[in-house]
Amino acid sequence: MKNYKTISVETTYLEMLDFTNNNSNVVDEINSDIFITKIHEISVNFYKFLYNEIGGKWGWSQRLLKSDKELENIINNPKTSIYVLYLKGVPSGFAEYQQYDNLNFEIKYFGLLPKLNGKGLGKTLLNSTLAKIKELKPKRIFLQTCVLDSPSALLFYKKNGFEIYDKKICEELYPIDFLENCGVV
Repeated sequence: MKNYKTISVETTYLEMLDFTNNNSNVVDEINSDIFITKIHEISVNFYKFLYNEIGGKWGWSQRLLKSDKELENIINNPKTSIYVLYLKGVPSGFAEYQQYDNLNFEIKYFGLLPKLNGKGLGKTLLNSTLAKIKELKPKRIFLQTCVLDSPSALLFYKKNGFEIYDKKICEELYPIDFLENCGVV
């Protein structure tokens, strides 16, 4: 693909199997400034906006390589849930998870606008997302992160109850301009 390059990336896989010690709870409205809501029938354009604004700094691109029809089928699948965190009315973060069966859930994408990292909003969004998943009585919640993600991502997930179960070197497609900015290419 033009403007993309496949590189080897260390990927860490994490899971949560014990939900008894997790203090997550649903947050619909924390105060007048913060609101988290599930988006039903999300438009492809709004999804791409969130994906680019939140993940662009970290090279997120997999969903952008899909046709609009493919992407619409993924994000509006009944097994996919997308929650958006609004700060003062502005979409500022999102969490997306997929339910694979009645017991296993994968957090596919999770993040905030880069300028909001380190302000506690990530924990708020994660706790709310986990609470929604826990309502469905999961056996396992899992996710992955890699070395090109936010430097605090792995520690953040571990502090919030996830445990590493695997690490692999994966071949992933990234935008060349992102790789150049990171000094990888």
